[in-house]
Amino acid sequence: MANADGTPRYIPGDVWERDGEYSVDTNDAAGPPPHELPESGLWMDVRIERAAGISGNVLDQQGAPVSGVKVKVVAEDGRVVAQHGLADGTGPDGEFSFPYVPAGDSYTLEIIGGATSQGYAFGYAGEDEVTQDRAEAKRFTVPASGLSGLQLILPRLTTITGTVVAPDGSPVARAEVAADPIGYGAHGSAMTAEDGTFSFAAAGGDTGEVYVSANRQQGYSPYTGVYYAGAGSTANTLADATPLAVDPGGSLSSVDFGLSECGAVEGTVANLPAYGFREVRVFSDEDPDLVTRHVQITEDGAFHVPGLAPGTYDVAVVVTGEGASSEYWFRYGAPNAEEAADVVVPESCDTVPGIDFTLGEHEVHALTSPAISGSAKVGEMVEANPGTWTPAHLTYTYRWLRDGIAIEGAASPRYQITMGDLDSKLSVEVTARRDGFTDGVATSPDRMVQR
Repeated sequence: MANADGTPRYIPGDVWERDGEYSVDTNDAAGPPPHELPESGLWMDVRIERAAGISGNVLDQQGAPVSGVKVKVVAEDGRVVAQHGLADGTGPDGEFSFPYVPAGDSYTLEIIGGATSQGYAFGYAGEDEVTQDRAEAKRFTVPASGLSGLQLILPRLTTITGTVVAPDGSPVARAEVAADPIGYGAHGSAMTAEDGTFSFAAAGGDTGEVYVSANRQQGYSPYTGVYYAGAGSTANTLADATPLAVDPGGSLSSVDFGLSECGAVEGTVANLPAYGFREVRVFSDEDPDLVTRHVQITEDGAFHVPGLAPGTYDVAVVVTGEGASSEYWFRYGAPNAEEAADVVVPESCDTVPGIDFTLGEHEVHALTSPAISGSAKVGEMVEANPGTWTPAHLTYTYRWLRDGIAIEGAASPRYQITMGDLDSKLSVEVTARRDGFTDGVATSPDRMVQR
């Protein structure tokens, strides 16, 4: 197949032969195709040329073969030319072979799977060994005769071991411990055993360092998620964590964590449906240091969510069942996380009570009262400040009151005080509205009108 100027066009895909006729199975032609290709296929004359191919072996640093590793061949434009599938990988001798790689182009080789579970780093084939630094990736140019005999050397990962214990010193099982990335390629994690111990292989990526965290998995835990901050110390935030240097093939021991219980939120849920899975989720979209926690709601509608570090959270009731999932946000039926009221766990780690829900209730509610600005004297113009409300996207109407009684015709945000208001108490009533919500009404404090 050729381009409009007559030059050959390579189309990645499979070529099938039957009784002297060929079909091309592809969806990835480079550039605009010479013909529109309908889903049913298109018969055409093609010239088939044998590709050059790439082959070699994946070895460890001692020259031993590494089997079961997945390799990917990537062209300069980012196009994946060949790769091992889900059930494929290097053979018993670490061998790999991709025969359908066109000659004349330059490629990078990437280790994309099957390495870390065996204690090796993934990444890019470099000049000497596999590297996590994309800038150090070696480019291989394939001649017409093909490229064979390549050796991709996998460096060993660093083994990180330690323990995770509760405030009383007892072991914490099933807590995730992970190497958090500082740069590209840092990785590794494990769940603690019943005795609180963990061991996993980690790569330092392009910086050679990792942060290590514990108990930061989503879900229920009575303890907060923390970062390692040196021997005998933990931190709630990544900024206060201590990075650990990763020596390929080495080990880091006694990376120990003592967890704390810290804060919690609690409340009740009214009008809870009888069906489905019902839980409360507490999380933050803004602060990555704050771990998502959730618990199931009890039959009487109560909940208590522990394991929260100091910070600002959103809280939602989630009901899943009968083929649907519904979310109800604190507070007053806010429709989404952006409009939910903030729930703050203090630095003192106290429990925050009163996080109560009434499902099906969508109410506009004043967070701060309206106020009157300006001088409350006869002849002066005053203006209503509506206050702050939840949810957002509201419309407001106003009603000015003299001694608590509506002033006829005074229904705008501004009001000019008259002699009739002298020695009376002036206030403004604000009604906030949004479709689908019950109106909210709030009144400002009184201002005494003077001459």
